[in-house]
Amino acid sequence: MKIPIGCSPILDFSCEKDGASKIWVSYTQYDGNDWEIYAKCLDASMVHQENSIKMSSNEFQDRNPQLLNVNGEMFVIWEKISNGKTSISIKKLNSEQSELDIIPFQEKTILFKAFTSDGTIKILYFPKGRNNKLYIKNLNERYLSKTTSEDSIYDHETEENKSKKSFEFFIDPNEYIAFGDSITYGTFGDGFFPEKGYIPRLQNFLLQNLGSSTVLNRGIPGEDTIHGLSRIDAVLNKDRSGYFLLLEGTNDVTLGYSIDNITFNLKEILKKCLNLGTRPLIASIIPKAFDYEYQNFLVIQLKEKIKKLSDELSIPFVDQFTAFYSYPDEYGGWRSLYSDRSHPNEKGYELMAKTWFESIKKLGPFPPSGLRISSSTKKSTSINLKWNPNYDSDLLGYSLYVGFSSKKYIIKVLLGKTTSYNISLLPGKTYYFSLKAVDTLNNESDFSEEISYKPPFWNYSNNN
Repeated sequence: MKIPIGCSPILDFSCEKDGASKIWVSYTQYDGNDWEIYAKCLDASMVHQENSIKMSSNEFQDRNPQLLNVNGEMFVIWEKISNGKTSISIKKLNSEQSELDIIPFQEKTILFKAFTSDGTIKILYFPKGRNNKLYIKNLNERYLSKTTSEDSIYDHETEENKSKKSFEFFIDPNEYIAFGDSITYGTFGDGFFPEKGYIPRLQNFLLQNLGSSTVLNRGIPGEDTIHGLSRIDAVLNKDRSGYFLLLEGTNDVTLGYSIDNITFNLKEILKKCLNLGTRPLIASIIPKAFDYEYQNFLVIQLKEKIKKLSDELSIPFVDQFTAFYSYPDEYGGWRSLYSDRSHPNEKGYELMAKTWFESIKKLGPFPPSGLRISSSTKKSTSINLKWNPNYDSDLLGYSLYVGFSSKKYIIKVLLGKTTSYNISLLPGKTYYFSLKAVDTLNNESDFSEEISYKPPFWNYSNNN
C-alpha cells in the first residue's frame, strides 16, 4: 500500500519498530530547496498516524536514512552532502537536540551501514578512494546523550553555506561551465587525463569558429546527480558563466537509482541555472559498453526523460547517446569509441566535443538589455534609442523591431555593433520597440525587453 507523504518525490527510505512495537519509516523528500530527512509513525494497519517529523534542517543535500532501535529509543542516521563532500549525521527521534555530524565531511562519497551491537550504534563506512580501507566507528554515550549541538564535531556554518546567498552578477557570455562526473572531467580506462577529454577539444572548436571562448572543467569523478545538486550553487556563484553544459547520471544508473529521481535532480540543477541567468544545455548520457551493456535499457529510459525535461524547460537537448550509438560500423562501430565500459577514448571524446559544438553553434547570442529612449523633444517626432552593449565574441550586430501593437512588429532595421539609433516617428501613433542581437552565423537572440513611445502632436501656429 502507499503511505501518504506529500507530492514531492521520495529518494529512499528505511523502516524500524520502536520500543512500543510501532513501525517508523524514515525517508528522503525534497522540500523545495534541497533534500531533507523525515520520519513518520505508522499504526498496525500501516496507516500513518501523525504528521511527518523533519529530522534534518540545513542547507545541505540529505539522503540515505537508516533507522535504528537502541534500547527502545529511535535514532536516524543519514548521509549529508555539501559541495560534493559527504558526511554522516545522526539525530534522536522526538528530541530537541540538533543533528550531529559523527563522521566529518570527506572529499569522496561515503558508503555506510549503521547497526546496533550490545546496545550501542556502530557505523561501518567506506570513503571511496581513501586508501580503499573499510572503517568502523563506535558511538558511545557522548553522542547518544547529547542535548545540544554546541560540541558537534563539524562546524555547520561553512563557506559553502555562506556562498548560497542570491545576488546579481555579470554573466560572461563567452564562458562555458562543463558540469558532470568523470566523463566530463576527462577519465580514461587507465587514469585521469583531462587534457585529453572533451573540454579542451570543445574549446578549440569554439575558438576556431566563434572567437574568444573558455570552457571550465567542473567534472568530479564518481559523482551522482544528488552530489551535483549539492554543489551547483557554489559553482554558479563562483564561475558566473553564460552557458552550462550538463552531462550527468551515468553513476546514478550504475548504482541503480530511480530514473525519476535522477531526472528530478537534473531538473533542479537546470532550474538553478535559469534562475541566475545562465543558459543551460543538457545532454543524454552515453551508452554503457562491454560488460555493462545490459544497463542500456535504463540509459535509453533516462534519455527519453531528459528529452522531455529539455522540452518542458525550453532548453537545448544534446543527444550524446545517439551520437555514440549510431557511430558508423565502417569506422569501427560505437564500441570503438570507448577506453573501458563507461569512459570514451580520445576518438570518443572528440565525437563528444563535436556533438556539443553542433548544438552550441545554433544558439543565438544573449538578448540585448537596457533598451531605452535617451532623448526626445516636444517639437520633434525623432527619438534616440540606446541599449547596453553585448559582449558575445561572435556578435555581428543588432536587429531593431518596430510595430504599432505590442509584440507585433512590422519593421525590421538591421544595425551594426552600434548601441544607439535615431528614428523618426509619426505624431499621435504609439510605437513599440524591441531588439535582437545577431551573431556571425546569423543566429538571432531572443527579443529584448519591449518599450513603447507615442510622439505628441505639435501645433506650430499656437507656439510660434
